[in-house]
Amino acid sequence: MKKTTLLFAFTIAALAGAQAADNQKSCRVTQAPVPEFVPPAPFPGPPADRFYLGTKELWASLWAGPWHGLPTDQGYRVKFPWFAVDIGREETERAAISVTGRRLDAPAGPLLVEGPNVGMLPDYSFYASALVFPTEGCWEITAKGRDRRLTFVVWVSK
Repeated sequence: MKKTTLLFAFTIAALAGAQAADNQKSCRVTQAPVPEFVPPAPFPGPPADRFYLGTKELWASLWAGPWHGLPTDQGYRVKFPWFAVDIGREETERAAISVTGRRLDAPAGPLLVEGPNVGMLPDYSFYASALVFPTEGCWEITAKGRDRRLTFVVWVSK
């Protein structure tokens, strides 16, 4: 009986792993745009392992590969900035964008979003947020507000 239970557990784990691999292959992850988006001055270019996606009205810095978040009780937490040329100091109480997300390849709980809140540096402002993905998988993220919208797809992995 123990051998049968153990074999069953290994079979289920192998099938789950195969399903996850198939899901990742079918996930249409957003790729770097060609030509690349270059933000206006004084915004810096993206870090070496990322690319910018969007327009001067709203853009984000995406990882080129799978997203790896900090494991928490709620899922995988990723700190995530958003940028726009016209973020105003009047937004310090509430950001002018909202962020939502949904898993595309399997049922899952909702994306949890912390923020966005306005962050200010000497040369520019940005929207600071944290995205908490309840599960690994293929996720579509959308930010919208003030007649602008940015949507992209990412693969979240451990």
